[in-house]
Amino acid sequence: FAYERQVDETLVLMAGVPERWLRKEGFSVRNLRTPYGPLTYSLKVEEAQIVLHIEEMKDKPAGGIAVSWPGEEPPRKHTIQHGFGRWVGTDLRVSKLPFTVVFPK
Repeated sequence: FAYERQVDETLVLMAGVPERWLRKEGFSVRNLRTPYGPLTYSLKVEEAQIVLHIEEMKDKPAGGIAVSWPGEEPPRKHTIQHGFGRWVGTDLRVSKLPFTVVFPK
């Protein structure tokens, strides 16, 4: 659920996550070892919304964090509650942790 893209020193999250997990299951990753310290993040599927939360890390990757969103295009509506991020194609580029974004269903 996470790997380092060495060409631009970016930590990539959610690459390969099936799109169906965003509709009914969700998942969480706790204390996954990375070159930047332990990584903890979760995607919670609730009745009316989907919540993605990424916790603070010990060090920040030089290229930042990219959330590789499943599907062919990113969600049209979202609200960032904590941190900073912007869409680049289907990647949500996160530049400040902790980060929480909410997507209405």
